Amino acid sequence: MMSDPEAGPLSRIVRMRIRGFRSYGTEVREIELDSPITVIKGDNSQGKTATAEALEFLFTGRSSRRDLFGAAKAEYDRMLANVHLPRGDSDVWVEADVRCLNGIIRTVRRRLTADYSASSDCESSVTIDSQPVSDLDSLGIPFGEPPLAAPVLLQHNLRYVLSTAPQQRAAYFRALLELTDLDQVREAVTHSKNRVAGQPPLPWVAALSSLRDAVRENATANAAIERTRRSAGQPTVTANLVLLARAVCSTLRGDTTEAVIQELRGAKKQAEEKVFPIAALTPSRSSMPAPVDGTRLARNIETYVQVLRGVDTEAARLAPIFDAVVSHPHFGSLSESTTCPVCEEGTLGPDRIQRLREQLAAAADLQTAASDVTRELQSALEDVEGVGRALRAVLPAAQDWDDQRWQAVALHRTILLGTTLPDEPRLDSGVSARGAILRAAGQLQQLRGIWSQIKTVVDETTMKVRIRAEIQDELSTLLGQVNQCIGAVQGEVEALKRLVNDLHEELGEKLQSAPLPVGTREVLNLLENRNDLQYELRIFRQREKVMHRIEALGRLLQIAEEALLDERFDAMGSEIDRWWATLRPDELVRFGGVGRRASGRRYVSLTAKLATSDTAAPQIRDAVGVFSDSQLNALGLAAFLARQRLLRSPVVILDDPLPGYDPEHRVTFTLNTLGALLDEGVQVIVFTHDPRLAVNIVEVHGYRGLQHYELTLSDMAEGTSITSETDVFGRYVLEAQDAIASLTVEGRRNAAAALRRAAERLAKQIIATGRTHAGITTRVSEVGDKVLGDLIPEVLGFALGNDERGRWNLWKGSLNPSAHDDDVPPPATLKTVLGDIKRLKKNHEAHWPGGLLK
Repeated sequence: MMSDPEAGPLSRIVRMRIRGFRSYGTEVREIELDSPITVIKGDNSQGKTATAEALEFLFTGRSSRRDLFGAAKAEYDRMLANVHLPRGDSDVWVEADVRCLNGIIRTVRRRLTADYSASSDCESSVTIDSQPVSDLDSLGIPFGEPPLAAPVLLQHNLRYVLSTAPQQRAAYFRALLELTDLDQVREAVTHSKNRVAGQPPLPWVAALSSLRDAVRENATANAAIERTRRSAGQPTVTANLVLLARAVCSTLRGDTTEAVIQELRGAKKQAEEKVFPIAALTPSRSSMPAPVDGTRLARNIETYVQVLRGVDTEAARLAPIFDAVVSHPHFGSLSESTTCPVCEEGTLGPDRIQRLREQLAAAADLQTAASDVTRELQSALEDVEGVGRALRAVLPAAQDWDDQRWQAVALHRTILLGTTLPDEPRLDSGVSARGAILRAAGQLQQLRGIWSQIKTVVDETTMKVRIRAEIQDELSTLLGQVNQCIGAVQGEVEALKRLVNDLHEELGEKLQSAPLPVGTREVLNLLENRNDLQYELRIFRQREKVMHRIEALGRLLQIAEEALLDERFDAMGSEIDRWWATLRPDELVRFGGVGRRASGRRYVSLTAKLATSDTAAPQIRDAVGVFSDSQLNALGLAAFLARQRLLRSPVVILDDPLPGYDPEHRVTFTLNTLGALLDEGVQVIVFTHDPRLAVNIVEVHGYRGLQHYELTLSDMAEGTSITSETDVFGRYVLEAQDAIASLTVEGRRNAAAALRRAAERLAKQIIATGRTHAGITTRVSEVGDKVLGDLIPEVLGFALGNDERGRWNLWKGSLNPSAHDDDVPPPATLKTVLGDIKRLKKNHEAHWPGGLLK
């Protein structure tokens, strides 16, 4: 995958600065990275991996170490901030200058606002050019899916995919292939499915389904159940339930739904009564009579009295007689005088009839008031009679039981229950069912007496109204007593209902064991609640439709996902194979490919091809099982590079990409792998602890404008120091470090020679820098081709301390013999001289403004 020359410039990391992050302390450290390839050398525990992790944190705000390796969260508590920062110093940040696609350099900084803790993730804020942003898309560096989102391959992540559990490996590759969006869609589908399945239960639909198990041997009933489940409207549901009832109970004869319900209730009641006469204790009606309202009667009586007082008393008294006379068919149309029928002596003529009519008209209001009072009196009497009938209808049949019957029923209850609590009252006691019924019956008896009083008052008051005599409201108090009786009976009935409900619970299993056709009770319950069932059936069908759609979507998604996985795995396999070939060319053991097992959600296969020759057919095996340790390491590196090239990432950061036990592949990695990345326009930053690998990279790719640094950690508070080793001095030091570890005399001789060349190069740098600062501009190359002994007198002129003469002479004496036939210095001496040379260089770098000339 070569870069497209017409695609324009790629984004580049120009430089980075670190403060307070992991091994970096109070001093701000800066690294120039504006070159195609940068090599950063660091011994173990000097801050090499911390620097790579700083770039990962800058881009993602997280640590993949914690996300990938899991374990107890407490193990990663406060892992990002330098532990040696002064108390109260929370200034922890990583910053980089990035040259974006448009050529503009923008500064991105991420500041740590809260470190990881045992219970929470870290928190950070990110800015570009000091402006808060929510993402880094504008930088032109594509990021993958978490947890390996940044183009940073850390040493501890290199083998993660190959050593982790199969399910975690599948998740890793799905992230590599950018398939987590499909995971999110599938999770959304699963969530929707769970939401539908987790909707509130539909108890009546469940009852209908449970009935199927009860009548499984009844084919007709099962067919009726299925038709009911598929019913649309209320009439259809009811009709199918009636058919179900007939299939369950063949003795039903009712023609209507209510008739069928009544038959089922009767059958149930009859069966349960054979077990226990609970119906005889149950109030016969669920509703109580309404209280008697005497307000209208009292108002009419008051009106009557007021009108009566406003008319002539004698006229009011005779008004009924006058009304009878003028209403008589003979006298009402009288045309001539005749004897008066209601007088002992007198004549009644047309003029007298007219005067009677006028007197009646004057008393019309009184007549109306009298009629209203009479009507309300009779109405009140009828209301009280109705209350009496209603209350008698409410009381259960047990009101007629004698003592013997009560005792028998109470004993039967005890026998059915098998035991009775010591403080539990018997049914025939005054504090149980019998007491409530007797007290309610006593209220009825009292009501009869009240009714008699009301009847007398109504009769007497009616008579007074007829003769237009004054009356008083004598009924309000009696009607209030009637309402008190209603309330008292209602209280006893409510208590009785509670007792009966308790009986139902106590005797539930006994009552349910009453012999009835299988399913009778269930069908009756469904019929009585058919409206609720119909509503729930509609909801149930809606849920079914939604669930079918979700399941169909899930199946389509799985098919599409598997096809996409195969396509992506093929592309990924080809790309991995390409990078594997750069690391392991011409090997008979090759990478075979990557593919899914089943759906690919839980298992991903990495295969190897094993052949006896270039022409022999290879055997295919699982790579994890047959690859050597170094081959697995190469496979992890190839997989990471494949992902970055598929993402077209313009930068790759590699932390110790080659293990120390794999020196034979330094050359292929340097020439082929890095060469391919650089040829494709990728900016490469390599962190390594291997001095030989660093030297190889510098030697091979130095012509590309390479940057070279060394990391050291001598002051824990100040943090890791960064020293540029791009100059010749750095190469000599790296050569010496690589050779010092040799066990051979020739190896130590090479180390001493490299150290002597490093000392000579350092002397020339100090001399050229000193002359330049003294006003005589001098290049390092202009100092001349002098050996160490010739350089010492001049370099001492720029010494920073009195001890430098002894140090230079010590180096000369220790290193020069190795160029002759004398014994070469032992490793301890070489290591001491190496450290001393590096310290002196560091001192002069710090002393001269701008550092030493290169």
